Amino acid sequence: MSKELRFPDPAPDREIASALRPVLAPPSDTASYWDGLQRRIMARVAEAASPITWWTLSPRVARVGLIAAGLAILALGALTMQAREIETRIAYQAVTDTDLEVARYIPGIDEPYGATAPVRR
Repeated sequence: MSKELRFPDPAPDREIASALRPVLAPPSDTASYWDGLQRRIMARVAEAASPITWWTLSPRVARVGLIAAGLAILALGALTMQAREIETRIAYQAVTDTDLEVARYIPGIDEPYGATAPVRR
């Protein structure tokens, strides 16, 4: 076994290239060939053209997009309600919680139910 690096014979590649050259070569009358090719391509494009353009959505993609938009709106509504509830709670606490030590006694409200009022003399 030799440690010499060997490459395959490039002759088959040359044979294949020489066989394909006439098939792949442009015709001798290149101007009329390319004009005819352009006409055939444009006719095919016009024939296959449809009213659907690249920016239109398929019904499936549109349906998925509408569902995603609906879920996003629901999530946004839930977050808005939660934020309002938190703001209301903070505003209520700001009004009711004071740092002053005030003795608060409201007759009829702060008394237990059924308790009799003290008799004043």
